[in-house]
Amino acid sequence: MSYRKFGSSIARMKLLVGYFNIRKPRDDCRMKETLIKEFKDLKEETGQASVELILLIGSILVITIICGTYVFNVNSKINGQFNQTMTKARLFLLNKV
Repeated sequence: MSYRKFGSSIARMKLLVGYFNIRKPRDDCRMKETLIKEFKDLKEETGQASVELILLIGSILVITIICGTYVFNVNSKINGQFNQTMTKARLFLLNKV
């Protein structure tokens, strides 16, 4: 029985509890095994999603830092060249006068 179409964990648990309440008492052993299996699946899926989210955020952070460093270096070079040009132009104008 698959509960993947139900998004939240709480909805899945409520559905499981409701499913097991309408079963006959002789199926207790199978119900218990199925319930344990569903809870394990739920726990593993939550951990997997959490790890993937952490890795995704970490990789985005690394890419942002690398791009920021590159842009900062380009900006520093442009600023240095602009200052040199302005200094040369100022000295040229002062020498003309």
